[in-house]
Amino acid sequence: MKKIFALLIVAAIAVYSAGAFNVGESGARHLLSDMDDQFIAGELGVLCANFHEDLEFEIEDHVNEPPARIRGGKQQMCDLLAVRLADYQSAPRTMEASYAQVKAHRSWLHPWTCDLTYVATRSYALRGANVTSRTASNVEVTLVQTLSGVEILKLKSRVYEADAT
Repeated sequence: MKKIFALLIVAAIAVYSAGAFNVGESGARHLLSDMDDQFIAGELGVLCANFHEDLEFEIEDHVNEPPARIRGGKQQMCDLLAVRLADYQSAPRTMEASYAQVKAHRSWLHPWTCDLTYVATRSYALRGANVTSRTASNVEVTLVQTLSGVEILKLKSRVYEADAT
């Protein structure tokens, strides 16, 4: 009986520790960085694999006129990413992203999930021209550890133009 109890304690510690590492702040930063790399490389399938099948998202885009609110699930997100990726690849440009004010909140009752908030700033520069644009996004994300890895379960983002030159 003591061995079973000890194994249960070890399993609980392992689950909690894995969740803290994978869906905590450092794991989230790693996922965001990987997703930026996947976008730049044009890996739409790999990028879409980061989203949970039950994804719910809402994006308020205040960069374009008129402002738009987009909501949906995983398929709508992948369709949106396909359009954004085609736009990104249509002109030779570079993209740099940074994340600030990253805050992770995990419940001890759900060590496999994490509610994350952050501000993302992206700079786009058109190669060969002196044209850059910057967007900033206030983002709320729920990450979940699944058997296949960390996935985004919920996403809410408000995107606006930071500045332009």
